[in-house]
Amino acid sequence: MGLLNAISYTLHGMMDVDPETARRNGITKARESISQLEDALHLSAQDLKYSSSTIQADLDRFQRQKVADLREMAISMARTHRDWCKKNLEAWEEAKKEIDKIPSHPNQMPPPEAGITSAAGPSGMARRDSTATVNGR
Repeated sequence: MGLLNAISYTLHGMMDVDPETARRNGITKARESISQLEDALHLSAQDLKYSSSTIQADLDRFQRQKVADLREMAISMARTHRDWCKKNLEAWEEAKKEIDKIPSHPNQMPPPEAGITSAAGPSGMARRDSTATVNGR
């Protein structure tokens, strides 16, 4: 009989036979759950605020680094371009010296003689007709 009473007491404790007590226990459990969820919400909001500020700081640092890197690349490119232009100018000046060493072409018109007027074109050079080469002038 004692064993049966112990089992009955345990089952009544688990099932909450009294509806008013069950309602109060449910309300108490709901309030505890609400309180725990509000605490979790507050902690989540703090974590979100911290994460947002950390991410924003990283983004700001990244932006500053990106601007510095782009500036450095632009300066490096400008220096490289300047050096290339100097070498290019030297090459052209050397080419001009070599071109100036080339003797005049035999078919070139002689310079105009004093007192002789000729019909000069837009370049200031006397115009040549097509027979000049054929006749050797």
